[in-house]
Amino acid sequence: PLARPARGDNEGARQAVRSIAAAFKSTRLYSPGHALVRKGIDQAAIVLKSYLDRFGPLALSMTPRGVVVDFSPLPIEDDVISELVHALRAGFVQSMRVLGGVSDRELGEFLHILRLPQQQIRGRGGVSRLLRQQGIDSLLVEDHTDADEAEPRSVSALIQGLAAGPEAAG
Repeated sequence: PLARPARGDNEGARQAVRSIAAAFKSTRLYSPGHALVRKGIDQAAIVLKSYLDRFGPLALSMTPRGVVVDFSPLPIEDDVISELVHALRAGFVQSMRVLGGVSDRELGEFLHILRLPQQQIRGRGGVSRLLRQQGIDSLLVEDHTDADEAEPRSVSALIQGLAAGPEAAG
């Protein structure tokens, strides 16, 4: 699991996630070289830099009901954030951290990876591996260990242990 970041301002975190989501939406609507894609990524990078400089790393974790940002639930308040959360889930992303120093190029590459079909993401080893192959180390992603697995192994093992009862523990 990823280390716990310092707690930030909830509104600042919401704005940072929304800026990433808006940039992602522009990548879905326009070709990679389009001026609106470039503008969306540049604006997201500015908002992220402001947040990261003030509060430190931004952490996102997928939950069955939505997303948790810096350990606070973020309501899926609109289609823009909903699209990003859907893309993260479709890319088998369990959690991610955005570290200080993330560049607009790195953010753009990450958003491009999220646009790939699920089969391609799975076949290439997940979002985290694709980011590492691009030399991106300011966006840390924890993928599901098995893309077909609905829950992490540790949770699955815990549920099995609880179902077996205390006599199974010995």
